[in-house]
Amino acid sequence: MAKFSLYYTKVLANKYELIISPNFQNFLINIGVRKRGFCYNYADDLVYALSNRGYKSFKLYRIIHKKGSIREHSAVLVSSHDNSDKGVILDGWRGAGELFYSLLKDDSEYEWKKVKEI
Repeated sequence: MAKFSLYYTKVLANKYELIISPNFQNFLINIGVRKRGFCYNYADDLVYALSNRGYKSFKLYRIIHKKGSIREHSAVLVSSHDNSDKGVILDGWRGAGELFYSLLKDDSEYEWKKVKEI
């Protein structure tokens, strides 16, 4: 799963034609130069790809920070079946196409809430 997640984040960056930074990508999308590459696109596409690989040992969640605000941000949480309050965050947007990963408890930049189990 880890190797695929690292690889697929780069695939998405190429697909979205990412160039300088995530925030600049958002600007390009907002003015119509790019079609995709928002944080939620990374999260949706990564969780879809992971869920289609048939992993049985993990649960996948879409997580969100400050829903509805200007600082809203989306990512993926991977956790074991018996503990959905812990896990590893996978975030392709934050690193501009380089997969950011961290234990949920160690990510002090964001206050994550689970949106839904995939």
